[in-house]
Amino acid sequence: MASLRSQEATSSRSRFAHHVLLSRASDTRWTFSDHLYTALVGKIKSWHGVIKSLVSKPTKSLEFSLASLPSFLVWLSLADCSISDDSFPRDISSMPLLQALRLSNNPISSLPASIRNLSVLKQLDLERCTRLRTLPELPMTLQALSIYGCKSLQMATNLPNLLNSLMLSSYGCVKLVHVQELFKLEPIGNFYSEMIQSLGLAQLESMGSFEVELFNNLTLTKTKTPVLQGLYECGIYSIFLPRNEVPGWFSIKNTGSSISFNVPSPPSVKVRGLNVCVSYALNSDYKKSKWMYECIRVNNKTKGLKWTYRPAFTGIADEGKDMIWLSDWKIVDQLMNGGDEVTISVNMEEQYQLKEFGIRIVYDEQEEKVTAHNTTYPCPQNAIDLSAYEMSAGEYFLCNHDE
Repeated sequence: MASLRSQEATSSRSRFAHHVLLSRASDTRWTFSDHLYTALVGKIKSWHGVIKSLVSKPTKSLEFSLASLPSFLVWLSLADCSISDDSFPRDISSMPLLQALRLSNNPISSLPASIRNLSVLKQLDLERCTRLRTLPELPMTLQALSIYGCKSLQMATNLPNLLNSLMLSSYGCVKLVHVQELFKLEPIGNFYSEMIQSLGLAQLESMGSFEVELFNNLTLTKTKTPVLQGLYECGIYSIFLPRNEVPGWFSIKNTGSSISFNVPSPPSVKVRGLNVCVSYALNSDYKKSKWMYECIRVNNKTKGLKWTYRPAFTGIADEGKDMIWLSDWKIVDQLMNGGDEVTISVNMEEQYQLKEFGIRIVYDEQEEKVTAHNTTYPCPQNAIDLSAYEMSAGEYFLCNHDE
């Protein structure tokens, strides 16, 4: 992530824009105070006294009110100040010019919802806030975000501009499994029954217990899950299982990397879903890499549409432990219709060897045989807007992490 840098305020207010650093380091405390005193003379001498008292007292927790800070700040660092949830103010919207906020290495577990009101905030540093568990809605002006080392972070309300301009540092967020509107990883029991049956997983108990290791492509971390997990993103459900072959209910199979076909068009039925299963194993001749690049591509030659999906999580195959990647595409109405000429291909990271993959077209008459129950994910009604993922006319890249 780029370092937090000071930004100039508007020309009409430039002479009032100042940077403030609060630090507990004894070797910089008085230098800071002297510099602040020189810079902020006249009307703000009293405010200098407030800051000097804050950085001079060797208290265990920095308790303060942002009302005591000037509203014209553009850069504020509260790093390493032992700020806790109790001492952190709930309203931080009193600095309308703030462009950079540094809160790294503080024992906070959450941020106040009022952070979304910092309407010009561009840089937010939460590095190594190891107790941080959730992130509220962040302002859409954000250009750089560091959550590096936030090992307790589980959920983010949003990651503004992630698909285009956000500079994100998220390494080490081993528990991050949910970013609202982007992706969510959770026990498969929370998925709706139609999807579970569509993938042939209705009898989960008969499959026995197993442990799956997943790689998080957003945070570059690994996690082991004793309970079968499912990933939902971009209208696609994915599950990774320690199995070595494509199940028999996939009607079209190939040991190569692509399958071309014309979508069948039975009378009086409509295409409602696409299932893809990929079987892969560890390539013992290749050195393990740090990133996973597995993806599925759908090329509709009739409509001139191309879709590439790269999941946020990937199942890790190991020596003697093959994996299958099952996916259920509920955006099929955007992908194909009966009679279309389609090619589906699979690309695997070089450390993995593709063994086989299969596809299965699901029609509405098949879905009607299943009664769905109320769960975390209701059955999608083909209303998912994927325009943010369109790279060029008719070409989509469904990916919620860096390449």
